[in-house]
Amino acid sequence: MIIDALQWVSALCALVAAGFWLKSARIRTPSSFPISVVRPDSFGLPLGEPLGATYVGFGHSPAMNELGEALRKQSKWSAIAALAAAFSAACQAVSMISAALE
Repeated sequence: MIIDALQWVSALCALVAAGFWLKSARIRTPSSFPISVVRPDSFGLPLGEPLGATYVGFGHSPAMNELGEALRKQSKWSAIAALAAAFSAACQAVSMISAALE
């Protein structure tokens, strides 16, 4: 009896975990990070923070772009793994339901 209950809890937890994993893996991550370059207009505050700034241009960081691309690849493979876990948990749940109905 206790083993059956543990199997049901395990199947339910597997389904919930797979759902959350899949949800987290579907979050879009950028592959590049643009950097805005500004020139401070004045330094009127005591700690030296600018009161305003003039837009000068934009730049990029190869390291940040590499990080963004790595995050996108990681997210893609995580989504595939989450789908496999969700399918496995669903199969376990269906198998247990079928066995309970017999």
